[in-house]
Amino acid sequence: MEVVSTSALLLVARLAGLPGASPDTLATAGDPPHPTWHVALRAASLAEIGPTAAYRLFATAAYADQDYATAARYFAAAAVGAGGVRRGVLEARAGEAFERAGLPRAAATHYRTAMRHLPTVSGWVAIRLARLTPDTARAFELLRRVPGPARALGLEVRADRLTAAGDHQRAVAELVAARSHGRAAGVALASGDTAGARRLGFMALAGADTTEAGLALDLMGSGSLARSQVEHRAVAQALERRARYPEAARWFARIVASGDSSASALLAWGAALERAGGRTEALRVLALASRAPGASDAATAEFELARITLRRGRTAAGVAGLAAFARRHPDHRSVPLAVMAIAETRAQAGARRAADSLYQLVVRDWPDSPSADEARLRLAARALARRELAPARSLYAAVAAGGGPNALSARFVLGRLALRDGDTLAAIEQWKALAQDDPLGYYGTLAHQAAGLEARAFPEAQPLPSTPEIQEAILALGLLDACAFDVEAEHFVRHLVAQDGYAAEQLLELAGGLLVRGRPTVAASLGWRAARGLSLSDVRVLRTIFPWPWRELIEAEAREFGVDPYLLAGLIRQESGFRRAVTSRAGARGLMQLMPGTAAQTASRLGVPWTERLLTTPDANLHLGAAHLSMLLRRYRGAIVTALAAYNAGGRPVDRWSRLPDARDPFWFVEGIPYPETRGYVRSVVRNRALYQALYPPVAAQ
Repeated sequence: MEVVSTSALLLVARLAGLPGASPDTLATAGDPPHPTWHVALRAASLAEIGPTAAYRLFATAAYADQDYATAARYFAAAAVGAGGVRRGVLEARAGEAFERAGLPRAAATHYRTAMRHLPTVSGWVAIRLARLTPDTARAFELLRRVPGPARALGLEVRADRLTAAGDHQRAVAELVAARSHGRAAGVALASGDTAGARRLGFMALAGADTTEAGLALDLMGSGSLARSQVEHRAVAQALERRARYPEAARWFARIVASGDSSASALLAWGAALERAGGRTEALRVLALASRAPGASDAATAEFELARITLRRGRTAAGVAGLAAFARRHPDHRSVPLAVMAIAETRAQAGARRAADSLYQLVVRDWPDSPSADEARLRLAARALARRELAPARSLYAAVAAGGGPNALSARFVLGRLALRDGDTLAAIEQWKALAQDDPLGYYGTLAHQAAGLEARAFPEAQPLPSTPEIQEAILALGLLDACAFDVEAEHFVRHLVAQDGYAAEQLLELAGGLLVRGRPTVAASLGWRAARGLSLSDVRVLRTIFPWPWRELIEAEAREFGVDPYLLAGLIRQESGFRRAVTSRAGARGLMQLMPGTAAQTASRLGVPWTERLLTTPDANLHLGAAHLSMLLRRYRGAIVTALAAYNAGGRPVDRWSRLPDARDPFWFVEGIPYPETRGYVRSVVRNRALYQALYPPVAAQ
């Protein structure tokens, strides 16, 4: 048998999500190295930490490795040596693991024991036991113990039992009472009630519950429930709302195939195809839409056709299409966008005068459009490049006065222009006003720094009152989490958050409990709600919206790699909202939203054996993410905004942007980022960093 060191034991604990492993154990990271790893660990640690804690550790590691039968046996062994609530939690963990392992009788035995030791959540455990109990009458008796917040889950279990007994009508009624219209539609369809299934399915689509809407959409995939064109369109639009674009495109194609060849239907089909990545097919469909009945939608299709052509790199054809669209449809709302796109193309080709003429046309003919603001900014930047300060100032003043999305940027530049004229007092007054008007924004942050104002200081946070009901709810949530009752816990959280009647300070109290329980995003949403009754200058509100969990770990990783801990915290706030296991649509994972390829390369450079499990292990993700950010900062010689842009968009485009005029100035570099998502990302992280510096003084200073 191979010898397993204490550090390896701690590593398994960390991979399993337990506290106690330090970052320096990462050097030994990897999947459990041997099929009998639990035997080796048992020999290594029984004498070190005692049997109950060791069995719990073995169980958690086996559970993380999806060896549920082994995990269940170890949880059961750990429960024997425990008492009270700890005994109840371990019994519940054993039951849950046995249930996952497909051993319902063993699971039921442990759930029954857990109920005796967990009176606070016994009603929630009863739901699990009722689902496994073969006697329907006994199951219904157990469900009488279900607490109010769990009523919907209890009704769903009743419906399952009734369905199994063949009583579909009562099952549907129970699910409707639970507002589970998607599941109810499935039961109705299984019983042959197609009309009822259609009605319930469309109720689910119209509701706010995305899970139920998803179930309804899955039922409707065959097309047998949606019969009319209106219903087909409702399904397609629901799929679009859930970003299921390939499926939405197929439904729009079905609408067209059923006889609706209008520009509206073809335009919707083409748009769905483009979002699904099928640009070639989208171009074909949009070409048909541009010639189909329906003047307004046909014109929109013509614009989209030209826009996509331009984005695909066919510059001449795209520009020609946009120009033809603008000539044929001078009153269409997208004409300013078309002219701006042509102007941008001319500017990128170096035809500055032609581009300026088009920008001036947009300002003259559509002065109140969002495109006019963009055109004024382009003209102002050109005037600055030519050192024509008076025209530049006039254009920026017009943008600032318009109050649109670019007004704050223009106000900041006006301060710079005043400073350039030697009017320091005017510059400072401009920036002071901007900092006051945008205290939590990017431009307000820049203005605060440019004006040389004192660092933000918040008064000591006043303690929150303690509400017994909220404290009891957080305790119950903690027990559900400890039992690995994930569905029940999230259902309970939704119930708590949906309640009305909280005072502002009670919202913060609830948010604090949710933050401790690992739900920072939900906590932040409560912070925004509390701000309506308090204010965004209240440090308690801001620390709820901008929390700093994992602070000690983040600061340790920042020190190791020479990164500002406030920058690291601000980046994580933007990347994941401090959610340890979140995965983006692109596949980035964990606290610092690392792509597996990037993380693997970083791990190799650090000499850390690679496994994807590291991405959702907080200290491992932070270790790799901090190392990656440090590498980018070195690559761009400490230029924070450049490194942040590369963290978001990758190095190749950033290297290209860095060669643009004025790119050495951090402000103009950010303003010139052509990707809106990356530009907004960099602004947010810079703002976040400043807020974290103000909200969380260094520990030694507290």
